[in-house]
Amino acid sequence: MLKINTETEYKCLVTHTEFQRLLKIYKDDSIKIKQTNIYYCDQLNKINELEAMLRNRLYSNSNTLTFKVWQDSELLEFEMDDVDISNELFLDALAKYDVFPPFEEVAEMLTIRRLIDLPEAQLCLDENHYCGATDYEIEFELKEKGDYLNIFIDILAQVSITYEPNPLSKYQRAIKAAT
Repeated sequence: MLKINTETEYKCLVTHTEFQRLLKIYKDDSIKIKQTNIYYCDQLNKINELEAMLRNRLYSNSNTLTFKVWQDSELLEFEMDDVDISNELFLDALAKYDVFPPFEEVAEMLTIRRLIDLPEAQLCLDENHYCGATDYEIEFELKEKGDYLNIFIDILAQVSITYEPNPLSKYQRAIKAAT
């Protein structure tokens, strides 16, 4: 089944030390997930022109295909679980944005995620490995629309982290490192 969501999240890159301090607070409440993100481009470069992202997120026994694209000032997220990149329903969604196969893998990132379920959002503590680099990112993925930035800022403040939005997404960091 194709899921279409509007994604709203806050993200912040942190140091290893800051990450460890936050992890210490939430470790017992977190679920550890290992995921490999495979990022793709298309031959006509339409994904880049749209400032979109095409990813296959691999877990130990499953996967999630995701296409993210900006539309009317919102980030739309098209997702399907446990299908490959040639799935007709998924390709139909991409075709509406003139994105067509074949697709080429352009970057890969291994993420070790600690997922904490909060009332307003999912708090994700991510350790990312790509192209010989490692970074640490805190994400606050909202469950519904609303102004919850202050809650995220308060979570970070518990360990003296000042919120500064990421200048680059995981996809952009992986692509930049791969080129």
